[in-house]
Amino acid sequence: MYCPSCGTNNKDQFKYCQGCGHNLQDQTVSAAPNNVISQSYGRDYSQNYIQGHGQMGVHPGYGTGYALEYAGFLRRLAALAVDGILLSILFSILNWILGSSLANFIFFFAGAAYFILLESSPQQGTIGKKLMRIKVTDINGQQISTTQAAIRYFSKIISAVILYIGFIMAAFTKQKQGLHDIIAKTLVIKGE
Repeated sequence: MYCPSCGTNNKDQFKYCQGCGHNLQDQTVSAAPNNVISQSYGRDYSQNYIQGHGQMGVHPGYGTGYALEYAGFLRRLAALAVDGILLSILFSILNWILGSSLANFIFFFAGAAYFILLESSPQQGTIGKKLMRIKVTDINGQQISTTQAAIRYFSKIISAVILYIGFIMAAFTKQKQGLHDIIAKTLVIKGE
């Protein structure tokens, strides 16, 4: 249910708006108000705009009425390439110093820590994602937890095992989600 006062999308069972505290039981609004305005950009995020560009979210930096713009497949692929290059350099150094068997063992945990910790941090993305100006969020556009980041990371194994179709799905799904995003209930959106 959308708040008639501020436009925040609240769950139907809420009595008061989570954005502004307005009593939601006084009126019922089934769609977003026609004039929900982003506090930072001044764009009109009416329901028609949102249907073509993303979903309405509540973003700490932008306030209510912020439209989530999903990151495209090629931008995500470029970010993965940058991260792959960085991790390859790390692996080469570890392999040179420690030898291949110990380097493989350490690299597995270092790679997992890289993605999990950076995607669940306030930065909301790896170095590659920051360079491509994208970030990982939950379904509402908020920072993900470490648990959610770990589920997302290890779900990438499933995305890869099925001939990388889980990754390619990001080019074709409505919210540009790969299989691992759907499993972890995350989005990759355009960021600052």
